[in-house]
Amino acid sequence: MVNRPKIKKKKLLLISILSLVLVIGAIVSTYALTMANTVKVTSEVVNIRNGPGLAYDITTQSRKNDRLKVLDEENEWYKVSLPSGETGWVASWLVENETVSAASNSKGKIISTLANVRSKDDINSSVIDTLNKNREVTVISSQNGWTQVTYGKVTGWIKSDFIEVAGASTEDSAALQKLTIREENTNIRDAADVNGKLLETAQPGTTYDIIGSKDSWYEVKTAAGSKGYVANWVVSVNENTAAAKPTVSSLSEATIVLDPGHGSNDTGAIGVDGTYEKEIALKTAAAIKAQLETTGAKVIMTRSNDDYVTLGKRAEISNDNAADAFISVHYDSTEEANTASGTSTYYYNDNAKDFASRINAQLKVGMPLENHGEKYGDFQVLRENASPSILLELGYINNSFDEQTIDNDAYRQKVANAVTNGLTNYFAN
Repeated sequence: MVNRPKIKKKKLLLISILSLVLVIGAIVSTYALTMANTVKVTSEVVNIRNGPGLAYDITTQSRKNDRLKVLDEENEWYKVSLPSGETGWVASWLVENETVSAASNSKGKIISTLANVRSKDDINSSVIDTLNKNREVTVISSQNGWTQVTYGKVTGWIKSDFIEVAGASTEDSAALQKLTIREENTNIRDAADVNGKLLETAQPGTTYDIIGSKDSWYEVKTAAGSKGYVANWVVSVNENTAAAKPTVSSLSEATIVLDPGHGSNDTGAIGVDGTYEKEIALKTAAAIKAQLETTGAKVIMTRSNDDYVTLGKRAEISNDNAADAFISVHYDSTEEANTASGTSTYYYNDNAKDFASRINAQLKVGMPLENHGEKYGDFQVLRENASPSILLELGYINNSFDEQTIDNDAYRQKVANAVTNGLTNYFAN
């Protein structure tokens, strides 16, 4: 009888420890389950589309280090839930496959005579097992040339070259999307860069299979059967494989990209009194953004701080977001001070003529500076842009009168109102 209380206390202590272990185990399991169904964004920005393919519209974006919950997967695309609660599709090759991949939970088969199963995705990690050719496993994830697999009670890593994943997409898939060349003498290059080696030149109407994408370029199969890249702003994508793009008939439905000129070491023009173009361009774009957002429009800035953004990247941001309109904000200057004054609106592509006209018409109303109309301008941010695009020169910064007029909140608000009214008319018509 003397020992019974001690035995009871030991039992209670054991039960408590077991309960704590079970609770910790449940927490760890829940965390592992959550992480096993997430991917991490490693690029500065990735596009979220309304379907599993490059031809689907961009609905929003996700930014670096965002973790996205994976809801479904199809053809190397993840259907994800964003931190905001929105859902959409992201290309698997644009996110870090921490614990999942496009082949997640697919069946795999060893195609090497022998394949070492390692504890980590590292050739120097320990070998925990060896599998023979044709051994089937379940694929959990894929990253950096390694594939994580599980079979029986074993989970480990195998070099991706040693395993074949069932149902993985191939370049010859009948479901591949196609693009059509729109511009004459379009260059197909060996890299996703305007400086890439020229592989071939294509004419309007030529079609290619899309086998991937990188930045603002589509990866295609050339006439010779090799891989090449073509800029996405000179092509049209076959819409038979995508949901039809809705017609934007209201500014509230539109995506507008605002591009404050210059930034960082690129100061732009400098005024008679020392005003920097980069600074007032950013202030003006911010005022336009605030005004547009009161209408419900989605507004994206190519820069929101004193950052340097290349001209190509500015156009790329517009193309990647399938912008309904792109407006680059600048202030003009001349070699000799006080020799010119006023505002101008520039366009490059024919599809932007009406857009330029409607914005410029509003810049004539109630503005303190003379308006010089809309003009053709061969600017890179317009030339490489697939969206209706214009560049505004909102006054001559090295004109004393213009400089004093433009560098204040009242003028910026007038510009914001004019741009908003112009966009409203443009989409309504």
